[in-house]
Amino acid sequence: MRFVVPQKILFLFAWLSVLLVIALYAGLMPLARWQGDEYGYGVMLREQGLAGVLGRITSWSPRPVGELVSASYLWLADGHGTPLVAAFLFVVWGSALALLWWVGRVTHQEKAGFVACVLLAVSLLLCGQAEMFYWPMGAASYVPCWAALASASLVHRADATRHRWLMVFLLVVAAWSQEAGALTVLLYTGACVILYGVRRSHYGRAMCLPFLATMFVVLTNITHRLGTKTEIFDQTSGLGGHWVPSLLKGGRSLLIESLHIPGLPFVASLVVIALVLVFAVGQKRSCPRNRACWLWSGALLGGAYSTLVLGYYEFGTLCCTRHHNLREATYFLVLVTLGGAVAASFERRAVAYGALVAALACLLAYRLPDIRADWQMRQQIVADRADTWQSGHAPGSAMTLYMPPTGHITNSDCLMTGDFDLKTAPWWVEGILHYFHKQHLTLVWR
Repeated sequence: MRFVVPQKILFLFAWLSVLLVIALYAGLMPLARWQGDEYGYGVMLREQGLAGVLGRITSWSPRPVGELVSASYLWLADGHGTPLVAAFLFVVWGSALALLWWVGRVTHQEKAGFVACVLLAVSLLLCGQAEMFYWPMGAASYVPCWAALASASLVHRADATRHRWLMVFLLVVAAWSQEAGALTVLLYTGACVILYGVRRSHYGRAMCLPFLATMFVVLTNITHRLGTKTEIFDQTSGLGGHWVPSLLKGGRSLLIESLHIPGLPFVASLVVIALVLVFAVGQKRSCPRNRACWLWSGALLGGAYSTLVLGYYEFGTLCCTRHHNLREATYFLVLVTLGGAVAASFERRAVAYGALVAALACLLAYRLPDIRADWQMRQQIVADRADTWQSGHAPGSAMTLYMPPTGHITNSDCLMTGDFDLKTAPWWVEGILHYFHKQHLTLVWR
């Protein structure tokens, strides 16, 4: 007689696995730290207030959602006198989960809370999260963008055309949180306006609103940031400022990134991708069979490809881990969306839960050494941050910044050591000095 594990037991194992992953990563929130951006932004807020925020939105950083979240956080931290990194990240992560749960409930999807937690857990495990989920300034823009894109994927697993105003809200949030979200929304809404039509389709007319919101982001970037040759970090690559090589290189990178999970062997990556797709297919009994589902999958991939091309064109190389973090999450959302598009008409829940448990176990096996290493640094990093802020608020014109060790997951940046003077300091040191009203800064390891 063949032994079959009951569906309820597999579901329980899946829930416990998801909660374990989220708990392990959430426990690393106190290890998050400020970079030079937070200090410089804080100084700007003191001097210019809301006018400075609006100036950034209409020039260098057309991210109304991301900029307002960042400003609100830094105002609160400045008033409180401490960076509040763990509390801020807890609110950002919790808000993302709440949005996913609410969208699942509104679209009448079963186990909305479980699905929301699955989306977060898998996205955390896909690669190192040094900037997207743990850098406060990065999280303020990238986590809302990710949450909106993930929520839109859930809507497409139901029927996006029946929830057009919900889609309008989610697409505007994605576009106004981060430029990668804006590119995805631009591709999707443009295709919907063309294919559904504005005159004959309510959905096509509704998509004009997020399309216009996205055009603000695109036009602002074109007229202010895109093409600034001063940002090319790798002059030897031959990519910076050249479209054709960037387009070709972006295509190769998209293929590699979408099939190879960072830190895993190629075969293990394919196995995890297959298991995740099995979960996405088996989690749903039926699907609406609408073309918006396929348009959204194409837009997600198109948005990821666009960030690759623009990264090569603007910087000559792929410079930031947060961009990679968001692209890896995007490839996962493509599987989630396609799983809803090809869902079978019969029950496969037991297989789906088993596949999810296996995928999480495989990913966690490769991430656990890094998680363990970062957990062991918790006390030192918290103490270093407290001593830095105490030194910054102490009397006198000099301060010491105690640099914590480089994390495996929570932080990958390493600042130079040494003594700096306000007159000769680089921009990121200048921001720290102005923030604490100091003239001299010493950066040390301990």
